[in-house]
Amino acid sequence: MNNLFCSSYMKYLRDEFYIGQSEIADSLYISISTYSKMEQGNKTIRNEDFEAVIRFYEHKKEGYSFCFEEEKKKQANALIRKCITAFVYRSQKDLVPELETYLND
Repeated sequence: MNNLFCSSYMKYLRDEFYIGQSEIADSLYISISTYSKMEQGNKTIRNEDFEAVIRFYEHKKEGYSFCFEEEKKKQANALIRKCITAFVYRSQKDLVPELETYLND
């Protein structure tokens, strides 16, 4: 996964849920300094570490989840393109049922 995305998303989650770096670092069995470097983008984030951070939040915050499925990512990208096109041609209402189905999944 892209390191810039991972580091930015990790910081976003921590700020959004008001959790200190020390709590996350402790749960990952790494130093606060190491976690801070990951979050700042100064240390490469392995996929396993990113997944561990996501699992931390999924366990900590009810209702939060992150999808790692590549097929879902492709579907989301296709829907984003459709939404942009629908916005340009002002046909958003035609897209609502498809969006609802995707979001309910």
